[in-house]
Amino acid sequence: MTGSDEQGTRPSGIQISEVTVTGGRLRIVCTGDWGYGSEGNGSGALVQRAIDERLKDGEPGIKSIILDYQRVHYEWGDGIIWSVHRAILKGIDVTFYGNLQNAGSIQSAIESLGWKEKLRLRVKLDSL
Repeated sequence: MTGSDEQGTRPSGIQISEVTVTGGRLRIVCTGDWGYGSEGNGSGALVQRAIDERLKDGEPGIKSIILDYQRVHYEWGDGIIWSVHRAILKGIDVTFYGNLQNAGSIQSAIESLGWKEKLRLRVKLDSL
């Protein structure tokens, strides 16, 4: 799966390489370039669709989501946060797995939108 911009004409570069549900945990592994600012809207929409599909399919008991962005280049934009908004409203815990290059930017997005209490970030030191 790959994302595209709002018009659906240009790939954003992000890909979903794995989606698994185990023991109430949805894990989505992504790779590629998120896109800077509004260029990342396609990436956000792709992740949002992947989450919505699993929740809509009635996957029993999803209580948490891990978004593995260890192999994603991300600098700035709010799509990384609004992509999980519906899951948050359903009371699902969300954790981002980042790397040394993107962790500060992900944390800034979380804090700027006031979601520090709802979202977690874990940094994997062995990524990239």
